[in-house]
Amino acid sequence: MTIHAHINQDNLNSIDQDLATNSTVEHSKLGVGATVTSGETVLLRNTDSTVTVLKIVKDNAASFAAALRVESNATVSAINSQHTGVGAIIGHAFTSTASTSDCVRVFNDGSGNSVKILKSNATTSGTCLDLETINTSNSDTTLKVKTAGTGAAATFEGGSVGVGVTTPAASLLLDLVSTTQSFGPPSMTTTQRNAISSPLDRSLIYNSTTNSLNLRAASNWVAVSTTSVIKTQYFKLEITNNLSDGFDVARISTSGVFNASFIVPDDFTSLTSLLLIGYPDSGAAGASKDIDLTSNYGGNGQSKTTHNETDTSSTFNLGSENVFFELDMSSVFSSLAAGDRCGLRIQHNTVGGNVDYIRLELQYE
Repeated sequence: MTIHAHINQDNLNSIDQDLATNSTVEHSKLGVGATVTSGETVLLRNTDSTVTVLKIVKDNAASFAAALRVESNATVSAINSQHTGVGAIIGHAFTSTASTSDCVRVFNDGSGNSVKILKSNATTSGTCLDLETINTSNSDTTLKVKTAGTGAAATFEGGSVGVGVTTPAASLLLDLVSTTQSFGPPSMTTTQRNAISSPLDRSLIYNSTTNSLNLRAASNWVAVSTTSVIKTQYFKLEITNNLSDGFDVARISTSGVFNASFIVPDDFTSLTSLLLIGYPDSGAAGASKDIDLTSNYGGNGQSKTTHNETDTSSTFNLGSENVFFELDMSSVFSSLAAGDRCGLRIQHNTVGGNVDYIRLELQYE
């Protein structure tokens, strides 16, 4: 049966018996409580705040048919919800009222999901849930997740999470990509850090008390050092004298010349110091000793004189008789690199006596 009628609040009770099972309303307009405009097919309006505008009940729980099904055969939305007053409330426990700031509120007083969105077609690419803020003139938040209890605010099962990237790397659990922003762990004081209940090893925070990163390891909080590690490599010198006190030394006279060679380690990145270790006899001891330095060095496949540097202006303090000193030779190695083959020439210019050198010490990062 087809009904062509305008239904209002006054005559609704008199004609509802005509809307029997399998009745339809075709090619017309249906208005209940209001006059239908040109933009609507069905309009339901109720000004009584104690009465539900539309209630749909499905009694046959054994059937898989939906209580309400909305389809669109055109290239427009099947449902378009406009928020003009307070928002809509969906759920079976109306423990809260809709807010003027919410378009839709979903409540659930049971143990199931309040909202579950499934994408069943695994053979095509697409997004199961796409949230987008299109108003660029304000600072609207696209997604806000909040929990008032002790449960997780959000969980992600499987896959990767990406921020700033359309397709996160499959090998990364969290893929953060940006050229204008950085990543920062939680910042807190030492007292706040120590108040964390049962922190897991691998936890990371920024300690605002000590201005350092703190890592939880082996059930202890440890500071992550930002200081570079200084490494040391020792090189033996060409022996000229075997002394009775057990030292093998390269002894250089008051105006003698001494050569030393070494290879820079492969893990070298920058030079801290290059120390020549020795001790003087009574004549050579003292400050302001004139010693000239010359270097020649180059990397694999390069000439041994790729770099040639001299220092004839520096003077050195050789300290006290038979007391160890360290002379820094780094002034003639300004371009040192990993793998360089290096030659060093030390020229004494009447330093007043003999000097026994025992080792060359390279300190580097």
